[in-house]
Amino acid sequence: MPLFSIIIPVYNVQNYLSACVKSVVEQPGPRDWECILVDDGSTDQSGAMCDALAAELPGLQVIHRENGGLAAARNTGLKAATGDWLLFLDSDDAMAPGLLAQLRGALAAHPDCDWFIGRHLEWQPDGTLTPHDGLHLVPGPFASSDYAARLKALYTAGHWSVWKYCIRRSFLEQARVRFLPDCVWAEDWPFDLELLLHCDRLYFLDTVFTHYRVGRQGSLLTDAKNLPKRFRGLAAAQRRLARLSANGTADAAAYAAMQDAAADVFWPQARTAAVRDAAIRKACLPYIEQLRPLYPHGTEVRTRRDWWLFQWMMQTFGPKFPLWAASRRLWLPPRGKLRLSKKVCSPLGPLCEGAPPAGGGGENCTAVRNISGYGKVLSLRPFGAPPSQREVFRHAGLPQGAAPAGACRSATAVGGSWRGD
Repeated sequence: MPLFSIIIPVYNVQNYLSACVKSVVEQPGPRDWECILVDDGSTDQSGAMCDALAAELPGLQVIHRENGGLAAARNTGLKAATGDWLLFLDSDDAMAPGLLAQLRGALAAHPDCDWFIGRHLEWQPDGTLTPHDGLHLVPGPFASSDYAARLKALYTAGHWSVWKYCIRRSFLEQARVRFLPDCVWAEDWPFDLELLLHCDRLYFLDTVFTHYRVGRQGSLLTDAKNLPKRFRGLAAAQRRLARLSANGTADAAAYAAMQDAAADVFWPQARTAAVRDAAIRKACLPYIEQLRPLYPHGTEVRTRRDWWLFQWMMQTFGPKFPLWAASRRLWLPPRGKLRLSKKVCSPLGPLCEGAPPAGGGGENCTAVRNISGYGKVLSLRPFGAPPSQREVFRHAGLPQGAAPAGACRSATAVGGSWRGD
């Protein structure tokens, strides 16, 4: 029985497949691994290349299947795997040199751990390798009975990227967790959110697992035509998380943490869906509507005022109008700051942290307060743009509590504009 099963889904990557397989077979050390290439119905030469590589290189096996997506292909690989430990690799990426040698030592040193997490480097189009900004991995074990704490540790180190995981196969079999076939984009995050319910102890390794290729044209991450598919996958994942809550697998606290994590995936995509192509926006809308349970959630959205405003608009008006407005850059604050006009500050007094006193000018706000009731008129437009040219909307009598939750200040009339700076 091999020590490692390396699962590589393959779909239309004829220009990258050889480099990917080469990075596996050139790993130093014993041939204590199997590499499972799952051809997911490729329409280019990828399937034939898999067969040719397997005929030439020991340790490779090939499975051909009808196209079903990355999650289904990974599940096919899991069924065929016989190794003690599971590794995943995307077929346009590469395994870091020396990874298996480092894992052999780590697995032997920490036999009580079932799930190891490492780092990755971004493989730029010019061939350079760069670290990913914004991730912070603290090497060593992390154990907690608090799901939210485990999730924070996992996603701080490197969220939803199974090609940075080494997972004990018997543990995964016992947990009975698989990739969600209906999730046709970002398949990793519902998988690790669910698996994390079954694992109280993680081990973080200061080891590069993968060279992740960035900017490949035609991938789900770079092609705007794939936007509806992204939201279809997000909606499927949200339904799965809701079932985990309904059947008691995830308790209330764990489900709340899951919702925030799912929303952190959703909000950047929702902003991305604000494209000028009306047909693409229209195709996204049904799935974004299905994702309404995520609208109140998210941790990253709370840290950026332009996203906060977008979130409020989505909650208040639904997705159609905010996506249209954002596609024309009519009201989203480009630099993440909000400015309140003199007219707004005059009747209401300070509405934001650092705002001027009543009647003051439009200094930058650091945090917008909630207004518990709106009266006459609320209008949004870019700062400095004439209302006749760039006003987004003018709405009379917004309902009580229309603003997002937060520190409240009563107001009965708004007579100016809320402007993006």
